[in-house]
Formats: sequence, structure tokens, C-alpha cells
Amino acid sequence: MRNGKAHMQGPSTIQKCLRFILPTLGFLLLVSSFLPPPASADDESDARQILKNVASTYQKLQSYEFRATIEDIRGSNVIKRQVVFSGARPRKFRIEEQTPNGQLSASDGQNLCIVNRESNEYQKSSLSAATRTPISDLEEIDQQVKKAVIAREDLYEVDGKSVPVYVVMLSRDRWPEGTPSGVYMASYRIDEESFKVYGVNYYTQDGSRLIYYYISKWNQPISDDAFVFTPSGSARAVNSVKQQQTRSASQIGSEAPDFTLADTQGRPVHLQDLRGKVVVVDFWATWCPPCREQRFSASMLGKMGHSSLNSREHRLTPLRFFSAPNQASPNSISWMASPQL
Repeated sequence: MRNGKAHMQGPSTIQKCLRFILPTLGFLLLVSSFLPPPASADDESDARQILKNVASTYQKLQSYEFRATIEDIRGSNVIKRQVVFSGARPRKFRIEEQTPNGQLSASDGQNLCIVNRESNEYQKSSLSAATRTPISDLEEIDQQVKKAVIAREDLYEVDGKSVPVYVVMLSRDRWPEGTPSGVYMASYRIDEESFKVYGVNYYTQDGSRLIYYYISKWNQPISDDAFVFTPSGSARAVNSVKQQQTRSASQIGSEAPDFTLADTQGRPVHLQDLRGKVVVVDFWATWCPPCREQRFSASMLGKMGHSSLNSREHRLTPLRFFSAPNQASPNSISWMASPQL
């Protein structure tokens, strides 16, 4: 109190520092909860050797064709694309989005054509040393690695068969061109025998990108015609093609896909049998601490029926259902699986 007036003091230097440090510390703790336990030197050495084997496998690959599903997830919004990647040495490749007006990129080994089929425009340029092919990231998977660890070994369904895979998680000093903005970690599903990559997950602060590869041709001949683009008479050549944008679709309000799984007592549970009721579906895994914590919270949502399901299914649709206020307590289904994380 000075001269009868209250003196309001501003925040101290320590308070200002805490305002910055505490939220940052909270975010780092959240991120660390998703990471596997600290690896020993031998574990990291094994992980790096696996990455070297993957790089060698793709550097020796002469021709290929992959069908890929790419999902960019931001909260409840998902952008889903179906893309076919094909290629052959030296530096011939084709990237084609599987929609009527999807973008197309084709390289005959000397020139690259990028085609916007929606606007009927194309851009033609000479290949440079910096031009990336569909497998460049996998050929260089062992480069710029800051830390790598074998998170676990798992099974992945390939052509109807369960194949043993390594799940390798890594961080990089520098991420390749084309990876999502703000990526801090990635995980790869790698065949333990052939070192083929079946899936890649990129994690960012505000979402993730999931890529699932379905290998249709491996070192099998591919016609050179696949890598040549011949413009139609109405197509317009431009200096720069505008990148086509795929609209995101919110999962809120969409119908959940039906499934049938056995509970831990072996009794079948059909999602469609719960139609008309409020249902909470919780996807979790024993190796994910936040998943375990959330599972117990979900099981306490009122006095409800609660079923635990155990599945080795590896292609899960990311859905989360919340009970609406003032409604009866929901049924809760806990699905313990190996989600694509």
C-alpha cells in the first residue's frame, strides 16, 4: 500500500518461467508415456541392424508394385487415400491416386510428369538427383537416425497368413521430404524374414499418418508403358501443377463397422446386437500405459455391462464413441488388440 493506493505487483521472473516450463513438461511426459521402455545398447544396436537390412533389401529391389492405404488423422477428422506405387530401375516410377480425378505422377527415368486430372493440367520436368521415388525413404531408412528401438515383436496378416514382424520405433535428426509436418517419431512394421515393410506410422503433436502397404509385385516385370504419360489433346501444359487436396471426413456421427469377436470366456459378441444402445468401444493394448489408464476409466462410466474382447486383428478403424449427457449408462466393450501404433 503506497499513498493509500494498492500496489499490484506483476508476475515474478520465476512465475513467468513456470508458466512456460510446466506446460512443456506436461507435454513431454505425455509423449514419453507412449514410448517403449528405455533400450539397452544391445537393443538399439539390434534395431539399427534391422534398419540396415531393410535399406539393403529396398536398394536391391529391381521392380515393384504396392497398393497403399494412407490415413491422415487429426482429432476426429480422417483423410483417407488409396494409392498405387510402382517402379523399376533406373528411377522409373508411377504414383497414382485411386480416384477418378486423382493426381498422377509418372517418371520414365529421364522426365517426370505430374498430372492434375481434375483440372486436366500437367507439368513436365527433367529428373534431378533430388527427385524422390516411392521407395527412397525405405532405401534410406537407416540414415539420419537419432534413436531406434525394437518396441516389440508382433504378428501381421499378409495374404491371409500371420507373419512375424518387428515393430521398430525411431526418431531422426532430420526427417525426409514428404513426411508430415511436426513429426517427432515413427514406427515401422518389418517382416522378420524378408525385411519388407508392411506399415509406417508417423506421429506428430496434433495427429498421425498411417500407411499400410499391400505388396502386389516384388521383382516381377512391369511394362515400361506404365511409366510413360501421354497427354490428351485437351490437356494443358503448365509450369506448376496445383496439388490436389483430399477432403477430410469427420468420424463423429458415422456408423461403426459391425464386428463379431469372442469375449474372454469364449462367448461371441456382436456389435449389431447392441444397436439402439449407447456403446463405448475402447481399443487398447497392454504395452500402451495411457490405453490401460483409459480402459479403467471407461469401465467406471456408471454401472454398466462390460465385455473384454481379445483379438489378433491388425486392421482397426480408429473410432471413439462418447456417451451423450442425460442418457442411460452405456454398454462398454474393451477390445484388446494390436492396433497400428
